[in-house]
Amino acid sequence: MTRFARQIILREIGPSGQAALEASSLVLPGELPPLAREVASAYAQGAGLDVATGVGAKERPAWFPRLHSDSADQVAQGALLALDAIHAALHARTDRESDPA
Repeated sequence: MTRFARQIILREIGPSGQAALEASSLVLPGELPPLAREVASAYAQGAGLDVATGVGAKERPAWFPRLHSDSADQVAQGALLALDAIHAALHARTDRESDPA
């Protein structure tokens, strides 16, 4: 059983989706708080993405609420970064598969 077998059997991901995830990466902003960095890295690597550290900061989306606890806020921030990267990788895969060219 491969490391990502549970993801591969999901209809929404499948072998082509897993290949797209493994071909993708997440660049973490350099100014990301430590807990957010740890959560984003764990989520992204768990899905199969490569993770690297960049420079600068990522602007917080206007719709993303501030949570009452700094720790909870950092966990949510890290999860959002990883999930955005996972979604982008899978969305790019479906765009390529449906492109008639």
